[in-house]
Amino acid sequence: MGINYIILSKINNGDNLLINRNQYKALTKEKKDYKVISINCLKAFFTGGSICLVGQVLLNFLEKYFEQKLAISVMLLTFIVLASFLTAIGVFDYIGQFAHAGTVIPITGFSNSMTSSALEYKSEGFLLGIGANTFKLAGSIIVLGTFFGYLVGLIKYLWSLI
Repeated sequence: MGINYIILSKINNGDNLLINRNQYKALTKEKKDYKVISINCLKAFFTGGSICLVGQVLLNFLEKYFEQKLAISVMLLTFIVLASFLTAIGVFDYIGQFAHAGTVIPITGFSNSMTSSALEYKSEGFLLGIGANTFKLAGSIIVLGTFFGYLVGLIKYLWSLI
């Protein structure tokens, strides 16, 4: 038993298409281009890796002048400001279109989501526009990060009692 038919909506200018499971498998096999997927994965890997490499080089340079904790903070702040600036002038969008997920994982992706939300809603005013909508994209990341940070801390504390 199970699902015998699949409805694909918005095919051919909004018309729904009703197909069975075998037709769907044939359609996806026909449309799936593994060469493009492989190239996109390589772009994401090398772009994300390049961002992290630049961060590590910057961190190594900053550690010569600052203690380690301060150097880490300065490096992260540099990446946040740089990504926000590149988002504001429209360059980060081109980098994201090229690299796909490669720019999402580092802190630059978080900065981009915050800045793009702020830019999108700036016409609605500071409080109701920017203030209310800045965390729309990044809010779930903050909530889950806080929750799992608390959970790990609680587990570590309980483990220390044993």
